[in-house]
Order: sequence, then structure tokens, then C-alpha cells
Amino acid sequence: MLETDEQSSSEYASITRLLDFYGELLSPRQSEVLDLHFNSDLSLFEIAQETGVSRQAVHDAIRAGKAMLAKYEGKLSLASRFSKQQDMVRQALNFIQKAAETENLQVSKESAAMAGNCLKQLLEQL
Repeated sequence: MLETDEQSSSEYASITRLLDFYGELLSPRQSEVLDLHFNSDLSLFEIAQETGVSRQAVHDAIRAGKAMLAKYEGKLSLASRFSKQQDMVRQALNFIQKAAETENLQVSKESAAMAGNCLKQLLEQL
């Protein structure tokens, strides 16, 4: 995969995630256009045909919508915080699994304690 493809793929994933959190805060047109482009993978031309606006209007809506999503995330950090919380839950689950799979009581206790610490940190963030 080319570097631009990886960047594009990463951008698509990022925009899709931000749409999940902030899509309802965008104008109906921006939300629709971003959804069609990033979730349905339609081209600017296809979106223009479907929505009855010019290709330039679609491009402008995408650009403005992406800027608004970035602004919301910059101020609220909901997507970033959610991602960090998901990582903490995964880490706690890994510690619990390790505790359950080991026959070494000391390792089991340590893993359980680490899982507890992860869950305490998560609870503090909620």
C-alpha cells in the first residue's frame, strides 16, 4: 500500500469516527455529504448527482464539514477520550485473561491487581 493510500485510509477512519461523535452537530447537508463520501465511499461526482448540487458544492461541504469535526474534537476530545477508554478496557481484559490462565498464584494476583488499577482509572474518567 502506498503512503498516500495509508494516509487516506487513516483519514477516512478518523473522519468516520468523528462523524459518529459529532455528525449530528453538523448542518444536514454537511452531515449527509460526509456520510456519503466517507461511509458509503461515493465520489464527489456521485454525491453531486444524488444530492442535486454541483461537484464544487459537495467539495466545499466536505471541506467545511471536516473543519467543523476537527473543531469539535479539538474542543471536546470525545473521540480521543473514548479511544483511550477502549484501550484501558482492553488492557484490563488482558490482565484478567492472564490471571485466569496462569497457575502461578503470584502472577494471578499481580494480574488481577493490574486489571483493578486499569478499571479504577477508567472509573475516574467517567
